[in-house]
Amino acid sequence: MKTYPIALLLAASFGFVQAALADNTQPTQPDNSRINRTIIEDRQKTAEDQGSSASEVEVARLIRQELTQDDTLSVNAKNLKIIVTGSIVTLKGPVQSVAEKRRVVACAKRAAPNRTIRDEVTVVTASY
Repeated sequence: MKTYPIALLLAASFGFVQAALADNTQPTQPDNSRINRTIIEDRQKTAEDQGSSASEVEVARLIRQELTQDDTLSVNAKNLKIIVTGSIVTLKGPVQSVAEKRRVVACAKRAAPNRTIRDEVTVVTASY
């Protein structure tokens, strides 16, 4: 008869632990509101501004190819936003160093020598 209250106590404890864990596992939703508001207010280029003419798409492709073939670049640098609108190429996103930023801009200039390169690349150092 003594095992029944212990089993009941264990079952109740397990239920409380499960409930506590369930409350702490809710992922926090990202909030980009401030960043998005800044982009809209400053009229910054976004991926939606990418031109759709054959030459604009080809320039973006050539720049992406240059970036992805450079083994010295980080994953972030290879995944920068490339926005081609007319004769202007905008590069946006984070890189790991000033040297990497220079290499990214150089890749864009090689791939699109007749275009103006607008450098909006930011240097972000890792914080551990």
